[in-house]
Amino acid sequence: EKIARKEESPPVQWVGPNQDTFLQEWKDEPCQYHPITNECVWFNHAQVFHWSTFPAELWYAFTRLNDIRFLIRCIIMWIIAIIKYGLLGYKMALNMSFGDGTPISLREMNLVRKVIHDNMVFNTWEKGDIMCIDNFSTSHGRQPTYDFGRKILVAWSNPYDKTLTKAPSSSEQVTLVDCSCEEMKQLKSAVRNIIKTNDSTVPNAVQATP
Repeated sequence: EKIARKEESPPVQWVGPNQDTFLQEWKDEPCQYHPITNECVWFNHAQVFHWSTFPAELWYAFTRLNDIRFLIRCIIMWIIAIIKYGLLGYKMALNMSFGDGTPISLREMNLVRKVIHDNMVFNTWEKGDIMCIDNFSTSHGRQPTYDFGRKILVAWSNPYDKTLTKAPSSSEQVTLVDCSCEEMKQLKSAVRNIIKTNDSTVPNAVQATP
């Protein structure tokens, strides 16, 4: 609580039957302007902090690699996720919703995931490789694997405080990518709707990537 007050972040809440469960809620814009190019970029963790993400990523891994282990684990994780988060009402430790608290539906999240995977580039790592990316304009991640010998280290260089960059407001036109495909049109519409439901930007709200 002292850290939250010092950093002027949203107040800490204690919830649950015994008031012993930590809760902190952040509201922020789904897009940000790139500090160098001034492009409007998709800048959030919606596709990461969603109850369907893990089983969905296992499915994508299976379709790419045709490894039956991914399919079996995918089915198991879908069953667990549906029971735990759908039927029993549990919430993820890190969870994202629309700005007004409305849950992001599975259909909407599948649309976001499809656009991401349609534009995904894979790197075949070799020992000693170093990759540098602009984390403001490029999402990054590691794919599911059964290679237990893989070891990839991640470090930040010259971190940029995104609160220094103005976020697009609901009155501004949001342009992501000029594309004629129906999926991209739907994604643009979804992004505009997210912005409309979250009309205020919280000062000093900085997202952290685990």
